[in-house]
Amino acid sequence: GIIAWGILILVVVIVALVRPGKRSVSTVYWTAAQQWWASQDMYGSKELTQAGYHGFLYFPQSAVLSTPLAYLPLGVAEAVWRALGLSVLAWGFWRVAKLVALHSRGGPGLWFALASFLGIPTLTGSAQNGQFNIIITGLMAHALVDLFYRRWWRAALLLALGIALKPHVLVF
Repeated sequence: GIIAWGILILVVVIVALVRPGKRSVSTVYWTAAQQWWASQDMYGSKELTQAGYHGFLYFPQSAVLSTPLAYLPLGVAEAVWRALGLSVLAWGFWRVAKLVALHSRGGPGLWFALASFLGIPTLTGSAQNGQFNIIITGLMAHALVDLFYRRWWRAALLLALGIALKPHVLVF
């Protein structure tokens, strides 16, 4: 499990550094962040994404939260974003695996390996594109564990951060 995550993060980071901005949707957020701070219309961006040309589509908070990456060199920003998202997700998988192990047969390593085996192939495309879905899925996994343990404030903070990044978290 952990070796597969390490390899995935390493490969995705190398690709992001070698081919910054290629097959990336995260640049839409960074452009919006720069436009926000320049008092420009961030919904008027026409950055090319995997889906074609479209402007920024999300809550303004996600652009503001993207600010630290918006001013880094593109390759560095792409690499940091992907490594951060995948790390948050892998850690979330580990926390969920530990929770499942408490209530079933097998240790957390087994459940983490199984989740990794099933999850990594389905998330590789999003990781390569710099999708925010990676980090919000990780935030939801962390929130799930915190909800189980009745850590209400921490779960609420994680879910609020997820909603700020992408409104899809509202479903959770």
